[in-house]
Amino acid sequence: MGAAEELLPELAGIAKERPDALLVCRDVVLSSHPRPQQLADFAIKAHLPTMHAFRFYVDAGGLMSYGATQSENYTSAAERLQKS
Repeated sequence: MGAAEELLPELAGIAKERPDALLVCRDVVLSSHPRPQQLADFAIKAHLPTMHAFRFYVDAGGLMSYGATQSENYTSAAERLQKS
């Protein structure tokens, strides 16, 4: 089974629970291609409002995101490294 298909059984399990919304936290696995698009497609088909940690999920079709951008995270990390 390829990486793209690994998420699909999990999404089917979520759909069976009939949730009111979906919160997608920061996660390396969920952030890798093509998972943001899979999550967006799933949420749209299941009529689930979604909240994501990063804007690229919204660009893929998710409802909204809240948090620092990835570039802000990298800038902040670089500034901390320079101070240490």
